[in-house]
Amino acid sequence: MGAELTAETLLVLGGLLGREGTVGLGWAGGAGARMLAQAAGSGAAAAGGRVLSHDAPCPSAAAWLAESWGLPVSLFVQQKGERARLYFFDRRGMPLGRARERRLEGALLRSELRRMPAGRVGRWESVTGVRPAYAADAAKRSQVTQAPLRRLEVAVPGREPADRALAEALERLGCTVRREASPGVPAFRTGRGGFRLLAEDEEGEPLPPEQLLTIVALIEYEDGAGRVAVPDAAPAAIDTLAAGYHGGALRLGRDGPEAEARYGELPWLRDALFAACRICAHLGMTGERLHGLAGKIPRFVLRRREVSLRSGQGEVLSVLLRTLPGAQPAGGGLRVRQGEGWVTLVPLARSAVLRIVGEARSAELAEELCAFCARRAEEADRGLPEK
Repeated sequence: MGAELTAETLLVLGGLLGREGTVGLGWAGGAGARMLAQAAGSGAAAAGGRVLSHDAPCPSAAAWLAESWGLPVSLFVQQKGERARLYFFDRRGMPLGRARERRLEGALLRSELRRMPAGRVGRWESVTGVRPAYAADAAKRSQVTQAPLRRLEVAVPGREPADRALAEALERLGCTVRREASPGVPAFRTGRGGFRLLAEDEEGEPLPPEQLLTIVALIEYEDGAGRVAVPDAAPAAIDTLAAGYHGGALRLGRDGPEAEARYGELPWLRDALFAACRICAHLGMTGERLHGLAGKIPRFVLRRREVSLRSGQGEVLSVLLRTLPGAQPAGGGLRVRQGEGWVTLVPLARSAVLRIVGEARSAELAEELCAFCARRAEEADRGLPEK
């Protein structure tokens, strides 16, 4: 939110959220997170809101609960050491849109706090058992067939709360789950609070989130409804894959409500538990190995750079849209076709930084594309007045 996280700030923020009616509230990671969340809950109740305090162990579980219960707004506080991060979700379990975030930021800066008479203060309610319900739903909804799956052994070596939920979900799916990495056994772990999936295949080859997202898209084309919707910055390899199935991939920010609706229908595109269960359900149904499945997607490598700007992100992107051949708007950034590769330029929120991602069949070409666009961004920045 661009503000220092104090109990006073969270009290005001909670009051703003409380105007929505019912507020989902969770925390993890330490006493600081609990204090901040309780301050937000007090503010929400003071504004007349109903506070649902739950035991979700990670942000992705809180998002699942928001969707499952149709909560108008949810807040989850995640603490790591001395730092805390706030996650906001709407009734679809999706992050709040930027317009809604801006309204919250503006009201927060004005310190708007509405207080109710004592008789109209909102009530607190507790919700328990979120993790097992979340894991069970991921296992159930991710199955591609009702037939029994072949025996599948997997490893979940991570120790984060989301990893424990992942292990439970895969066990409910019918997998034999080891909690330590083992040769010849595919391993899965979570990142970013349960929203990203990482893996190693049976040969020990790492599979980053972007490759796993492409694998999940492949499974959707082979086993599912045959169309996916992905974030603007998702790999162009997904479009190549879709073309091979005579389809197309929708992109958030480009294809409007249709893309948003489709993205909401496919939780394995945005949640690590659902993605891992979807992959393992496919492996259990077909008898394939993860290594072989990864070999069926278009080969691509990603390289990243970040460019600090003196001027504004929007101004630099406007210059690049005019001057970079093949540049097209992509959500809040740009997407550029360069020969056999692609480059995505994304402005980082609340900072004067541009993230540049090069995508190509080889690491060398991806790095070249990244370096080329970084130079062009720096040149555009130098030609603009400093902010």
